[in-house]
Amino acid sequence: MAYNFKESEKRWSSFWNDERIFQYDFHSSKPTFSIDTPPRYASGKMHIGHAFHYSHIDIVARYHRLKGEEVFFPLCFDVNGMPIEV
Repeated sequence: MAYNFKESEKRWSSFWNDERIFQYDFHSSKPTFSIDTPPRYASGKMHIGHAFHYSHIDIVARYHRLKGEEVFFPLCFDVNGMPIEV
């Protein structure tokens, strides 16, 4: 039996939206933890090192969420206008 990716995507996206999993509350009374990630630059072909680097950052964000902190985690947000990001 094949895995239904589309159905799974819908189900989990709805759950994340309903539970506000990835929404930051600027007015929260919880302690805040902020992570500012650098953008991924096109310095060569994509390789496992790119995913490895971001998996570490994601683990840190999840750890602080589990501790009950309000985590601000704007992944790869860069607005300098230069078309050099992957």
